[in-house]
Amino acid sequence: MRLLKRIIFALYSRISNLIRNGYLRSIDFKIQTSISVYYRIIGYWEKMNRVDFYSKMTLEDLGLNAEEARHYGGSRSYELAKVVKRLNLPSDSSVLDFGCGKGAALYAFSKFPFKGICGIELSDIAYEIAVENVKNLSLEKRIQVILGDARSLKKELDSFNVFYFYNPFPPDVMKTVVQNVIDSLKNKNRDGYLIYNYPIDSVVIENFNQIKFMFQYVPFFFGGAIKVYKYNKV
Repeated sequence: MRLLKRIIFALYSRISNLIRNGYLRSIDFKIQTSISVYYRIIGYWEKMNRVDFYSKMTLEDLGLNAEEARHYGGSRSYELAKVVKRLNLPSDSSVLDFGCGKGAALYAFSKFPFKGICGIELSDIAYEIAVENVKNLSLEKRIQVILGDARSLKKELDSFNVFYFYNPFPPDVMKTVVQNVIDSLKNKNRDGYLIYNYPIDSVVIENFNQIKFMFQYVPFFFGGAIKVYKYNKV
């Protein structure tokens, strides 16, 4: 695993140097090269560890519909690492991933000393893959995966102070889930953090006056953004 990381960083540094020195002038070439290299290496790593985080799944593949969920895409570990490090979270923090899919973000969070790491997934197909991934990585003691509807979680939210979303829901579902999070934070009077990856419906969160925008992280190669918000206890 350490060797693989060194290879990834070496390739990343090499491409970055070529870009800075003007050898790679085509934006399309830069983007396609970085994406191709990244996912090729990830593919090797997945085969070595008998996991599947990054193969895409449509709503039809997941057995879901557009009124309750969005298609699956795996979170990239290095992007989440950048965000978590910048947050400088309390030492007793626990994180909940809404719509965790096959568990890519859960694995990324396992690299940090979270007290608890949990994901909830509506699709039984993605849930079973996530459970198998956790097992094959020997992370059963650190990661919990729940099969269920994120809207049903209420008192269960009291155990967490960090909430992660990778564009998992359409606006109506997102609104309900965020309201439940706010209610939990308010009832237990604690600070809370919302991390929203690929935030196409960020207005849903921003319409809640209790939640304040903290910062945004924009990946260099892949585009998109991760927005981070905070609920401050009274």
